[in-house]
Amino acid sequence: MRNRQFSQAADAYSKAVSMAPDQALILAGQGRALLAAGQNISALQSLKKARDMDFKNINLLNDLALVYAKLENQGMAALITAERFCLTGALKDAQRHAKKAEALLPQGSPPWQRAQDILNANHLKSN
Repeated sequence: MRNRQFSQAADAYSKAVSMAPDQALILAGQGRALLAAGQNISALQSLKKARDMDFKNINLLNDLALVYAKLENQGMAALITAERFCLTGALKDAQRHAKKAEALLPQGSPPWQRAQDILNANHLKSN
């Protein structure tokens, strides 16, 4: 990755994932390498798996939001960004992105409900 050889890095991470498929950091690294190599669909798959294992990894969430944006899914990009801001304590930024996600995601869907959770949690904290 440091030498900007993203495809080779993605290959190396693929080997590492095959040896340790339940390691969120390795999956996140693979996702970042795939994203840098322009393999957005594969990056999304790796990053989603990593997020399922470690939802508090700020760098992982940043990469996941970026891949959603590259895939033109602005609703999910906004939601993941809102979740990242919540974890860092930037509640006003979290609320702004959650409102954007709420407007873009299908009403009632699980991601929409996550945006609602952020909005409701921020509302309670501001009272």
